[in-house]
Order: sequence, then structure tokens, then C-alpha cells
Amino acid sequence: MSLKLKRLLNALFPKMVVVPASTSKATSMALANKIVRLYSRSNLNLQRGRYVTAEQLEDRKRQLAKHSF
Repeated sequence: MSLKLKRLLNALFPKMVVVPASTSKATSMALANKIVRLYSRSNLNLQRGRYVTAEQLEDRKRQLAKHSF
């Protein structure tokens, strides 16, 4: 994670979200999931983590395009 992004997240979410020093794709997804859960209002699917990111949607499209019916 870049230093600018880490500083921005620390400024926006000071004590609610702890940003790890080194990150991987899994920790980035977990951090994003935690932020979405904190700030979603009246949408139970978002609060429970039931959403698909644009990247996951594109991966799913690619997988379905390769599938022969």
C-alpha cells in the first residue's frame, strides 16, 4: 500500500480501522470490507459483507465466457 493511501486512510478513519504496515490482496480486501461495514446504513447486504467488487465481477465474467454450455 502506498504511503499516500495509508496516510489518507489514517486521516479519514483514525481509530476505527487499523491499517497494517505491509499488505497483501487479502488484507486489502478485508480492510475494504471492514470500512464498508462501518459506513453502510440501512443496507443489510453491505453490512454483512454480501457484495461483489468490480474486480470480482470482471473475474466472474471471464470465467463464464470460457464456460461452454
